[in-house]
Amino acid sequence: MEIDFSNAGIFLILFTIGFILMDEYVAKPLRRRRLERRAATEPKVRRALEIADEVAARHGGKRP
Repeated sequence: MEIDFSNAGIFLILFTIGFILMDEYVAKPLRRRRLERRAATEPKVRRALEIADEVAARHGGKRP
């Protein structure tokens, strides 16, 4: 199989979609859980999560 522009383009599109999906469904929940554990002991982190929840409520309930 030769690598040409069409194959490279397809690979790039699929890689980009995979990367975005991984970030949405794997990395964001992990980051959120880690921040929630830190928020139990650190007031700045707790306040940042409260602000994120307020912004999410304003924009249709989608949390960052």
